[in-house]
Amino acid sequence: MLGVTIVGRDDDRTARGILRSVDGAVRPLVESWYRHLRAERKSYRTIENYVGAVRDFTAWCIANDV
Repeated sequence: MLGVTIVGRDDDRTARGILRSVDGAVRPLVESWYRHLRAERKSYRTIENYVGAVRDFTAWCIANDV
């Protein structure tokens, strides 16, 4: 196959980028949850989705004074 290697997307650069974008007092909790999810061997894509949802919800709460 012409020496082409297909590498799976098994890195956490995007997940960590999303993690850094979480605002407010919830960030330490999300960082802890991130470590827990990694320890459970969740896929990086799953972690991206989970942490992204928390980021979006946190931003909504801040914007709506909740």
